[in-house]
Formats: sequence, structure tokens, C-alpha cells
Amino acid sequence: MSEEAFNDAPELGESYQACEAEVRQFLAPLWTATETLPAAVRPFVHAIHGWAVRTDRIADEGSPEGREERFARWRADTLAELRSGRSGHPVRRAFVDTVRRWDLDQALVEEHLDAVRADCAAVPAFETFADLRRDYLRGAAGAVAELWSPLLQPRGPEAPRRMSALGEACQMADVFQDLSADLAAGRCYLPGADLRRFGLTAGDLRRGDGGRQEALGAVVDVQLAHWRGLLDETAPVTAAVTEEYQPFLHTLLLGAELHYDEVALLGSRALADGVAPLDPDGMAPLSPNGGAPLGPDGGAGRDHQAKRPPRPSERRETTRKCGAPRVPPETSGRANALGAPFGMTNRPRRGRVYRPRPRRIACSTGEVPWSTSYGSAGSKGGWARNRGRVPWCA
Repeated sequence: MSEEAFNDAPELGESYQACEAEVRQFLAPLWTATETLPAAVRPFVHAIHGWAVRTDRIADEGSPEGREERFARWRADTLAELRSGRSGHPVRRAFVDTVRRWDLDQALVEEHLDAVRADCAAVPAFETFADLRRDYLRGAAGAVAELWSPLLQPRGPEAPRRMSALGEACQMADVFQDLSADLAAGRCYLPGADLRRFGLTAGDLRRGDGGRQEALGAVVDVQLAHWRGLLDETAPVTAAVTEEYQPFLHTLLLGAELHYDEVALLGSRALADGVAPLDPDGMAPLSPNGGAPLGPDGGAGRDHQAKRPPRPSERRETTRKCGAPRVPPETSGRANALGAPFGMTNRPRRGRVYRPRPRRIACSTGEVPWSTSYGSAGSKGGWARNRGRVPWCA
């Protein structure tokens, strides 16, 4: 956001800057993707996701005692300020301004808050993927993506649904990114029916039972099939916006595809190791992002619990590069940064290299002429088997 923006309302301008800082620190992949947006709309996307990031942090961080009360207060204050159109909070001020300025659907804000509250209050228990999608993926990420969709001047009645599916596909990447840590904490986001189908329990996933590798791999394959359905559903999303906004959606979609292919390559190892996004240079970060702890009101405070404990791999000084797909200049170097755009942290990846294969993606004029993107690795096959170095621009 330029320094000249909001000169007539300096406190509002500072709030927009605070939201951008929140996104840049805790949701760096998405912040990188927003660089492809027109400058005029970028602050409003930062405001929405800055608020969403702070919402997630309040639900996850700080002392467990009183956490539900702190979140209930955050939720009530957000909804009250949206009704009044005024806020004095350093993050919510810009968020309220964005929602009111663009006349965004406030029901989506409440849907997201309810999903985060439910996830915070109880251990996840989803019987089917339909339950997972309805009760978690949609509210946690789909509602947020649909909330900012009017900023991209969408076209056609299918645009909101496509935007939601994009957010949900990105959230699936976050599920796998956090899977090993969540399992260790007794939280399993994989559908119970899928586990029982192969005679497994959440405990089997946590232990990574060496004698059940075939069943563990089969469970991962089923999750990939669910995820593939979301990716296919959202693939036409770029055709739903005008050309100036298409690179942003392409970048998000390519990032989700990259994570999908990583899980397909890892198979059952994804249960124990998880996956992680790249940084904007295509190099794996050597340590997770840090951040200022939160106080009772959602501002800075002293008590802080990391959302997830560092994994052993995070203490190894390893880096990797990834061959870049042929994408427009606006997205080159940014698609590789994404991984899970709606996730909360950047985590290191082991040293593997991927070769992109042709994949056609729809746009407003049909198929994009630069038709190479990350494609499906299939059942641990295709280009994902290639372990050799490939140049950045294949």
C-alpha cells in the first residue's frame, strides 16, 4: 500500500498497514500472491486476510485458560463493529472499512468465525469428506475466499462457488501441512469412514505402523482423490474474473497443485512428515515464521504458545529448489512460493525437485497459451518420479 493511501484518515491507513504486516508475517505465501493484484485492490485483500490471520491466532495462541472467552469477545466485537461501521482496533478498523466500503456479505464473516470457534472448542471428528468440507473446509477458508471475491469483479453465477472451492483446496494443503503435528496432539482431520475402510484408526496414522504401509498409502490416495475433486472444481475459476485479476487466482491454484503433487509423491510418508510451502525464492525456509504474541484483546501480549511444535526437520539446514512452470511474467517466481496460501506458517521441505508437465487451465479466452503448470502426479508416478535437477525455467 502506498504512503499516499488514506492520507485523509491516517489511523485507517495505519490499520491497513497493520493488516498487511500481519499477512506478510504469518501468511507469507498469500502476501506474495497479492503482489500480482492491481495496487488499488491489494490493501483490501490484506485487510480481509489480516483479520482472518488474527482470528486464527486468537483461537490458537496464548494460555488455554480463557481461550474460548477471548475468542468469544473477539467474535462479538467484530460483529458489533460491522453493524456500527466503526472500530478502534488496529486490525479490525481496516477490516470493517473494507467490508462496509465494498458492501461484502457479513454472513460470510459470521460463517468463518463460527467455523474457527467450532474447531477451537472440540476435537475434530468428521465421518465423511462431505462432513469435512461442509463443517471445516468451507468455513475455515472457502467463506474467506468468497468474501473477497467481489473485489476481483467476478463474472457469472458460478464465481462464488468456484472461489470457495479454491479456498477449500488450499485449506486441504494446510491439513496435510499440519497433519503430523495434529495427529501427535490427538487431532485427526481425515474422515473416519475413510480410515475404517482400510481398518485403520487415528492412532495407526500417528504411529505410522510399519506393517500397515499399504493401508496407510491407500488412505492417502483416497484423500488425494477428494482433493483432486476440489482442484478440478476450482480449475475454471480464472475464467470468472477479468484479465487483470487472473494472475492472482492462477498463483493460488498453482500453489495448491504443487502441494497436491508433493503429497502424491510422499504417499504414506506425508502422514509422518507433512508437507510445506516454499519461500518466494523457491528455497525451503530453515525455521518457521515467528510472530508477536497476542494479548487478551487480540493485541500484543507476553504469553505465547507456538501453534505447532517445531519438527526435527525444521532444525536441519536443508534447502531445495523447484523447477518453475511456464507462467505469465506476473506470476513467475510467485507460484512456487505458495504451497498452502491459506495456511499459517512456512515450513521447510526435504530436498526434492519436481518437473512440471503440461496442463491446460481455462481463462476468459479459453485455454491459456502458456499452458504449462503443475499437473497431477497421479499415483506416485508421472513426472513426480524424476528426482534430478531441472532448470528454473523448464
